[in-house]
Parts: sequence; C-alpha cells; structure tokens
Amino acid sequence: MPDVPVPPATAPAPPRAAPRRADLVAGGATGAVALVALLALPVLAAADPGEPLDVPVPGTAGWWAVAVVLVLQAGAVARARATPRTALLAVAAPALLLSLAVPGSTAGLTSQPVAVACFRAGVA
Repeated sequence: MPDVPVPPATAPAPPRAAPRRADLVAGGATGAVALVALLALPVLAAADPGEPLDVPVPGTAGWWAVAVVLVLQAGAVARARATPRTALLAVAAPALLLSLAVPGSTAGLTSQPVAVACFRAGVA
C-alpha cells in the first residue's frame, strides 16, 4: 500500500490575525487610563487622611513593578480579539504575581485591564 498518502501528524496552525486599529486603541486606552490612575493614586491617597493607604512612591521599585505590569496587561488587551485564551492568561497572571510581590492598594489597579480583556475576548 505505498500509494496511500499519509496524513500529517498535526495540521498546520492557522495564521494569527493581526491586531486591528480598534484593538490597538483598546490596548492603548486601557494602558493610559491605568497609568494615569497609578500616577494619581498618591495624590488621591493624601486627599483622604481618614484611612491611610499603602501606596508606593513614584519612582520606587514597587511603583515601577506596577507600571510594568500595567503596560504588559495593555499589550495583552490589544491581542484579546486575536488570541482570547492567551490574552486572558497574560492579563490575569501578572496581576496575581504582582499582588503577591507588591502588597498594598496598587494591586486593585490591575483589575481594570482584566475586565477590559474579558470583555474584548468575550465579544471576539
């Protein structure tokens, strides 16, 4: 039976869709809003003297860790339509790791990109 063609063991992966302009805008807007909130957090925490918040000072290692996670999450939001499962993991995992590494009130800032990625992956 040498005339019978042998099917390949795995099918080739379909080409990945390139992000559209709306995807890039969603990722950029998500990152911008989150970074503005990170910059405004010390001012907002100082305005309410009733309950002290554990907010990292801008420029410290903890602040930069939060900023890097927010930028990574914004990049994953831009890919949420093309690769929804991977994007959801890429958005949620850094938020979890950040909450373990940098305790404090800044971990809540990472929920906004998670919500946007869930929405974008759901409507993809």
